[in-house]
Amino acid sequence: MAKVLQNTRYNMNILQLINEPWDSAITEYGIVQAKKLKERGHQVLVAGLKDTYPLRKAESLGLETCSLDLNTYNPIRLWQTIRRLRQILLSYQIETINCLRSEGFWLGFLASQRLRIKIIRTRGDARPTHNNYFNRKMYNHWGDFVILSSKVAQDKYFEFELKNKEI
Repeated sequence: MAKVLQNTRYNMNILQLINEPWDSAITEYGIVQAKKLKERGHQVLVAGLKDTYPLRKAESLGLETCSLDLNTYNPIRLWQTIRRLRQILLSYQIETINCLRSEGFWLGFLASQRLRIKIIRTRGDARPTHNNYFNRKMYNHWGDFVILSSKVAQDKYFEFELKNKEI
């Protein structure tokens, strides 16, 4: 059973990693969530791919944004992205990263090493995730919380034998 925090007065510094270039349900979810968090007094930074719908939409809603090359497979650009992401985490004093796709999840994990930042994996896809070593490692050891969009996805995640996770 998920815990719900109510009447919290602590404002957090949150990074929303939206590395999807188009308008989709998960993109809309991430942007609306960022807007609502900001309205509740949290400091929210939306990071995404340069010149894409999510960043334009976030900016139009008055959210602070930054662009990162989150979907690169080039090893040099990947290393540069991780370094830049780490600089952002430090300069904005980020306390929580919400990753809306798996690429952002592991980049957030690598950039946040030894920074004591909570990492949330929001999964909007209803298709079941593969129960393999990499996914079990990712969800059992690298992330702190998981947000799922469907009962099908939730049932599949319980097969991962998640340890001490809020779902």
